[in-house]
Amino acid sequence: MTRRLSALAAAATLSLSFAACGSDKKGETSEGETEGIQVTVGDLQYQVQMSRVLNPSEVEDKGLLQGVPIAKQTLPEGAEWFAVFVQARNNRDEPHASAEKFVIEDTLGAEFEPIEVDNPIAYKPEVVPADGILPPPDSVASSFNTNGSMLLFQITRAALENRPLAFVIEDPEDPAKHAEVDLDI
Repeated sequence: MTRRLSALAAAATLSLSFAACGSDKKGETSEGETEGIQVTVGDLQYQVQMSRVLNPSEVEDKGLLQGVPIAKQTLPEGAEWFAVFVQARNNRDEPHASAEKFVIEDTLGAEFEPIEVDNPIAYKPEVVPADGILPPPDSVASSFNTNGSMLLFQITRAALENRPLAFVIEDPEDPAKHAEVDLDI
């Protein structure tokens, strides 16, 4: 019985230690173990609403791929279209710039940067007003079924197998600071 209580106490201590990882004194976190968890980057909170592989043969996904630059429209051999839908919240009393740099990393260190896309769902860095949200509530992106703005990646099939994939959001005011979210695929 004593051994069992000791094991339970050790497990509780360990979980409290892990729960504090990536947190600061305000209760904000820079690490999300899964999508849906808000992470703080600079003065904004980001939430990955959803991530998924896109199929250009499906009507909905074909629409998401509109606005891809001509030079990027053809996928390299062994690659897939991959979308991450995000929201950025500003709970502060002043406007703040949203992140400009995002990267997906696989477990082997391969990195993928988003492709600039020109469509109403695409994420575009902008200043988020005080107590505001990106995408704005009256936008096409916020009314889309993901409730988030899309970042589009060309990612290798091999990377999709090297999970978890980490979605890294860089602080626009301090590139040395960032947050990470493990993507659900």
